[in-house]
Amino acid sequence: SKFHPSSDFSCLDAAAAADAKRARAAISAKPEAVLNTSFLVHEDFSAYRYLLNLPGKTAGSYSRNLNHLWSTGAVVLLWDATFVEWYYPALTTGATHLVINRSTAVGVVERLRSDPGASTALREGAAMVDRDYASPDAMADYLDAVVDAVRAHFGYSALDDLRTVLDLATASGACDAFHQVLVRSAPFKGGYAMAGEGLCDVLRKG
Repeated sequence: SKFHPSSDFSCLDAAAAADAKRARAAISAKPEAVLNTSFLVHEDFSAYRYLLNLPGKTAGSYSRNLNHLWSTGAVVLLWDATFVEWYYPALTTGATHLVINRSTAVGVVERLRSDPGASTALREGAAMVDRDYASPDAMADYLDAVVDAVRAHFGYSALDDLRTVLDLATASGACDAFHQVLVRSAPFKGGYAMAGEGLCDVLRKG
């Protein structure tokens, strides 16, 4: 956990394991320097100039944290990792964000502090990512585009015409194979569920 860092670094090579052991020792010696146990709401993120997105989530599973960082008005820093979000092809290092790791983090932030123009450009790039890709409207537009592409690829647009669907169902013998299932809290005669109209009966009604 974040309060008790792992001491098993067997999956790392010797140099990386030594780095990890030094980091663990530093955290264990002075945890208050790196750990903040208070809850920070998303609205408070805008108080910071630079925001770093780290892989994963301290509680396990996937974190949607990055989707929110683009809208904060801060420079977005991404930890050098292999995972990607669906919109990563639209990102450009140096224009929408910067990538850091444990050996470059300090230098990157120091350069940002000395170059206000670069910070401004990166904040504008992050705002573009939020507007065009990470905002709720942008994600809804993306899902619409994906569904439209799937429909076009598989020819599902033919199913928009009920007469065409009826002809297909009739030709394939599906009229008698599919029926509505009627379910209610009070029992029908003999049970709580019963077969309703057949597929083609429903289609003929339009």
